Amino acid sequence: MRAGITLVLVLAGLAMGCRSTAEPPWGACATLRPPNARVRCAFLDAVTDPQTVVPAAAALVFGLTDWDDEVSDWARRETPVFGSTSGAKTGGEILLGASAGLALGTALATPSGCCGAEIRRNKLKGFGAETLAVGGAAGLAFLGKYTIGRERPNGTDDLSFPSGHATTASALSVMTWRNSDWLCTTPKAKTALKATATGVALLTGWSRVEAGAHFPSDIFAGHALGNLTGRFVHDSLLGRRGWQLRTGWRRDRGTITLGVSREL
Repeated sequence: MRAGITLVLVLAGLAMGCRSTAEPPWGACATLRPPNARVRCAFLDAVTDPQTVVPAAAALVFGLTDWDDEVSDWARRETPVFGSTSGAKTGGEILLGASAGLALGTALATPSGCCGAEIRRNKLKGFGAETLAVGGAAGLAFLGKYTIGRERPNGTDDLSFPSGHATTASALSVMTWRNSDWLCTTPKAKTALKATATGVALLTGWSRVEAGAHFPSDIFAGHALGNLTGRFVHDSLLGRRGWQLRTGWRRDRGTITLGVSREL
């Protein structure tokens, strides 16, 4: 708990004295009615992102081979990282909390305006958008669990696919990535935050394999789902720093053309 509070305070300190220039502050562009161009670009970016494609492909490979059972049995038997299945279960909960702390801390640290009222308004809008992104990913994971009904490796129930922990941790990692881009700090510090968030999310998923709660394909599918949903919803509702969409309607010989320019 003390470490988490310290992290939030340190990240919040990064926002002190930091003010945006040409761009609107974090949270100012959050909306429940985003322009179609932003939604379309957010979707294309999310489905083609390596953190969506790679784990999705891995889930398919593991699910179609004996690797799923073999790795699951080995992980439960050896528990190489957490030492025991109970340790893996506890570790997974702690790591998921760490993912949430990173996302919350970086969101608090983002520059969101110049005065109290503006900061509060933009923070609420930004937090709302990110809550919908993470909640949407978790909701889809639970829908998949009750639709597919795959039995867990330990046989406790049939809610194995996909992993809710992996999905939620991956979505939280996306929030940390996006928030880190707004922080007034060095590129190396931003990279370190992003790498930490990704590492924590991956370790959260692995803890569930050692705990006997999931097969590797459940974890890979959860990471893909969390990244896809988190990126799509976040970038649709909140946008992202450095991503400028300029839309303009132009009538050309009786047809209407929508032009979109994107700068990343």
